[in-house]
Amino acid sequence: LEDAIICRILGLGRDYLSERNVCTYGGQFDDDLTETVRQFPAIWIALSSKTPSRTLPGGRWLWDIEFIILAGATGPDEKSTRQGYTTQAGETLDIGTYQLLDDICEAMAHRPVEQMKLVRPGQQTSLYNGRLNGSGISIMATRWTLVDVDLDALQDRPDQDGKILERIDLRQNDDDALRIE
Repeated sequence: LEDAIICRILGLGRDYLSERNVCTYGGQFDDDLTETVRQFPAIWIALSSKTPSRTLPGGRWLWDIEFIILAGATGPDEKSTRQGYTTQAGETLDIGTYQLLDDICEAMAHRPVEQMKLVRPGQQTSLYNGRLNGSGISIMATRWTLVDVDLDALQDRPDQDGKILERIDLRQNDDDALRIE
C-alpha cells in the first residue's frame, strides 16, 4: 500500500516531485538532517497502525490502516517554507509544505469529497518549523486512514501492476467494506 500511495502522488505529475523525493520513510530524520533537507521538497509515507475493525464470514477480518505522510520544504525563511516563495512576477521558486499537503490530499482523495466514505483524512500536524544552517525548514505530517480494508483479498491479488489503490473500490457495498476489483 505504501508503494501504491507513492504511485498516486507521483501520478499527479508535479515537476517538483520525483522518485528521489517521494518515498517510504526510513529514518531520514534520524540520520544527517542537513543531507535530508537537501532533498526538499520531499514526501515520505509510513504505515502508522493497523487495527482490526470487524470480522467477515469465514473468520476474515477487515482492517483500518492508518498512514502518516510527512511533507518537508525549505526556503529563505520560516513563512516561505510553509506558504512557498514566489517572485514579484509570480514565478514559484520554492514549494511550501501547505502545497505538498494539498498534493497529498488530491492524490489520496482522487475523487470528489462526497464519495470519500472509506478514506478518512486525519490530523495535520506541524512537526518542525524553524531554521537549519541559515535556511527555513518546515516539516508537517498528515494522517490518512483506509477503512475496512480486506487484507486477505489484497494478499490474494499481489500488486503486480502498481494499482492496488485503484483496485480498491472506495464506494460502499452491502457490507460497507472496501471491495477489491
